[in-house]
Amino acid sequence: MLEGFCTNCGARKVANHAGEPACPQCGSRPGGYPEALRPWLGVTPAGLYGIRYADGVVVAAGGRVLEEGEAAPERLVQVPHRSTDVRMRIGAYDILDQLGRGAMGVVYRAYSLRLRRTCAVKVLTGGEHSSDLEILRFQNEAMLAGRLDHPNIVRIFDAGEDRGLYFFVMEYIESRPFSAWMGRTGDESLREGLRILVQVARALDHAHRQGIVHRDVKPDNILVDPDGVPHVSDFGIAKTLDQDTGMTYAGRPVGTPWYMPPEQANGELNSIGPLSDVYSLGATMYHLLAGAPPFAGDQPLIVMMDVIRKEPERPSEAARRTLGRILSPDLETICLKAMEKDAARRYPSAATFADDIDAWLAGHPVSVRPPTPVERVRKRIEGSRPVLAAAAVLVSSVVLLTIAFGAVVLFNLDRTNASLREFGRRAGEYQAETLDRALRAAMLEERPQVARTLVNRIRHVPGLTSLEVLRPDGSPAWEGPSPTLGAGAAADANPPPAVVPHPVLQRLKISPETWASVLAGKRVVVRDEELDSEHVLTVMRPLVNETVCRACHQGVPEDDILAVLVSRQSLADVEMRIRNNQKITAIVGGSTAVILAVMLYVLSRMFGIGVRPRVFGRRAGAQAGVPGSDTLVEDRPAR
Repeated sequence: MLEGFCTNCGARKVANHAGEPACPQCGSRPGGYPEALRPWLGVTPAGLYGIRYADGVVVAAGGRVLEEGEAAPERLVQVPHRSTDVRMRIGAYDILDQLGRGAMGVVYRAYSLRLRRTCAVKVLTGGEHSSDLEILRFQNEAMLAGRLDHPNIVRIFDAGEDRGLYFFVMEYIESRPFSAWMGRTGDESLREGLRILVQVARALDHAHRQGIVHRDVKPDNILVDPDGVPHVSDFGIAKTLDQDTGMTYAGRPVGTPWYMPPEQANGELNSIGPLSDVYSLGATMYHLLAGAPPFAGDQPLIVMMDVIRKEPERPSEAARRTLGRILSPDLETICLKAMEKDAARRYPSAATFADDIDAWLAGHPVSVRPPTPVERVRKRIEGSRPVLAAAAVLVSSVVLLTIAFGAVVLFNLDRTNASLREFGRRAGEYQAETLDRALRAAMLEERPQVARTLVNRIRHVPGLTSLEVLRPDGSPAWEGPSPTLGAGAAADANPPPAVVPHPVLQRLKISPETWASVLAGKRVVVRDEELDSEHVLTVMRPLVNETVCRACHQGVPEDDILAVLVSRQSLADVEMRIRNNQKITAIVGGSTAVILAVMLYVLSRMFGIGVRPRVFGRRAGAQAGVPGSDTLVEDRPAR
């Protein structure tokens, strides 16, 4: 029988043969069966009933090991496993080995002594130490799943409590979790996974029509048998739509964060319904397409915040990066439609979700179309209002600062250029005025040769292109006899300007009209002009016959013009400085514009505003297959 175990409480190190003392844990005789099994294996007037194990051990109702021939064969229940395979007995079930472990319970492969069939028994982990809420959830799973009769939902046919252990019995399915399909490449593996997802969606639609919401749809809760038929399991946190089970509290989310809808992650209990399972189906589909959950991470709280606030990366981009898969845009559209943050924008039911996948598999058009750029922006705004508000303030501030900075720079540039030109103008005027005073001083000292020498020397000053002292007729003042004190009045008479310009005026490119205006106005004329592709400043300063000058120029009336000092200097240096200022301004402005463009681009990528056109209707190409893992995983998404 169960050598080494008490068949009543499961305690170890209790010999399994007659005459041994009672179990130190529960006081029962070694090998004693619980009360639930005694009506089936009791002693009757017709004879003794017992259990024959595959290793030949025969156990009677009282737990005593029977000798060969002690009980008639027709009075024995034959089981296919050995007595040493039994880990413990719960109710009328021999517990054989562990199939999986979750947050709330452990699932064992077991054998029903009543129905003589292999089954799966789920036992509440905490046993008699479990809280009332844990017991309620566990019993709720058995109750709700027991109400469902669908070929793609694991059936439950018994439940109970034995010695403080709460359990329920399910059909045994040799299977692998759907997570084994995650991360596989190849078109055929993808299509197989989609066909499985269609059956799961239709099973959940059946549950929804019965008023039951699963609330924890994920790859690990989908068991796929060797024929490729999926079976939805684990209704531990399921709820009914017609009543409140009291298993959750407001603001306290339950479920698996990686596949949890936003309303469930946000603790909005009244908003959880069939469309919540549709979101989880979409998240499971995302994992199948992209090889990773829509929101990855090891911290459940951070993942739930991402589920609430962020939009997932487009499945096509994630699939290309993770699996190297070229994803059909129609599949991406189906997936994102199911995963809308707003439940009202999702598929209206799990069945319509399955219909679109079926249509894609058959090569038919799907019912949904991809979102427009405006809709994508709207989704980003609705899903990330605080971040977007901060980004809008940041961008607005940057734009305003950029505009203000540019305006200040342009204003300062104009002022600087104007100042440089004004400085050049004043320098030319000051130079002509200074030369005028020097010439007058030399002439009053009766040293005209000194004046000539001064003019000749100044002509070689860098930047000065020409310097002339011209009579009103345009001829150089130094030509002809030198004026002397009290003589040369006739020679110094002020003849009218010639109709034909003097060759010197032609060389200086001074028009007759300009020259006449200088003589008529008797004032300094400054001209900023382009001559022979060179920017020059021309200063024409009339030398008037003042009282002190009449000692030499008696023949010229007072206040008449004796000569005109013509000074012309290059403004190339000033223009070079202006160009350098413009270059610096252009560099600073260009750098600012580039920085602003980069910031806008980064923000646009953060909010998923794409600029590339999308191509629709192309099927994913065949990829090299990579076998998936067949191991059982915990309540964390496969990677």
